[in-house]
Amino acid sequence: MTSVIARLVCALSCLISAPAGLTAHSQGNSNPLPAMQGRWIWIGSIEKSGKEKACAENWTEFSVSADQHEVTYRYPSDKDGKHEIKSGTYNVLYQEENKIAMFLNGENRRLNTGDRYIWVAIIETSDRFLWRVYGASSTPEELAKFARVRCP
Repeated sequence: MTSVIARLVCALSCLISAPAGLTAHSQGNSNPLPAMQGRWIWIGSIEKSGKEKACAENWTEFSVSADQHEVTYRYPSDKDGKHEIKSGTYNVLYQEENKIAMFLNGENRRLNTGDRYIWVAIIETSDRFLWRVYGASSTPEELAKFARVRCP
């Protein structure tokens, strides 16, 4: 009787842990979301005004929710002599290896196919990432134009 119970407990624990193991394998073992946290600037801003000035004036700050289902962003905006901080939220659809696929809440733009934009952040290093629109063809050279670099 004891061996039957032991076999049942073993079988149940294998069944319970199997989906978690499959999920970890299919999504990779790394978690790129923490790398998004912090202030970033577009590489073009560095070319225009230098990194220090760009980080002071043209930053975008990303914050990841505790459950890792949302990424909130905020950035300064100066329009018509009026300074304000604008913000928005991405819903995280999935993450794997060095990529995070997200949907920007409230965005109405669509691809030529009629599909909504799905933004993919490609984390190259802890201090650099690229944006790519899922379903749009992009060369590495084109993606590099939209690189983001971490502010100190």
